[in-house]
Amino acid sequence: MKLNTVITNFNNKPISTAKLAVLLGCVFLTACGSEEKKEHLVFTQLNELVPASYVCKDALLKVGSELILQKNHYLNLQQADDRQLNITGVIEYNDRPAHVSFSAYKNQGGQCVVGYELSYQLDTPCMAVREEAFKKYNQIGTLGDKTRYFEYKRNPDKKVFLTNINQDLQCLVGVNLTETVVPAP
Repeated sequence: MKLNTVITNFNNKPISTAKLAVLLGCVFLTACGSEEKKEHLVFTQLNELVPASYVCKDALLKVGSELILQKNHYLNLQQADDRQLNITGVIEYNDRPAHVSFSAYKNQGGQCVVGYELSYQLDTPCMAVREEAFKKYNQIGTLGDKTRYFEYKRNPDKKVFLTNINQDLQCLVGVNLTETVVPAP
């Protein structure tokens, strides 16, 4: 099994050999073990990047682990302080890579605002992408003459941008989700 994940600590330095050995042990257990262990591995990798003391950690890990699932991914902590945290990276899908950016901050009301932005290119016209993947989204409007903007019917905090590229033969997809949650005490 090939490990395709780069993990850095809070200071953007590679984790120690001891921690890497533990992680590789988790990878072995995950490859041979149950779904529960696989889910734990993904959670641990994102968990390594988020400082333990960060107030919105649980909310960010929930959103992040739901998006990443079992896909290979490369993440890098861009910024972390007492108020805000930003993580960028790549998630590898079977047919394409996707750029991802996770963010979290505590608002003035004491709530955690967490979210992600995901973008990828498909070798399919946007009209077909809309019909196949985003038919449960309502069109909100257009941004310029090549981009249509949609909102998920069940969750208006989830948005999608579809932009025709390469003479309308390909589609640039942008997915944005922002959630506001009360942090655990």
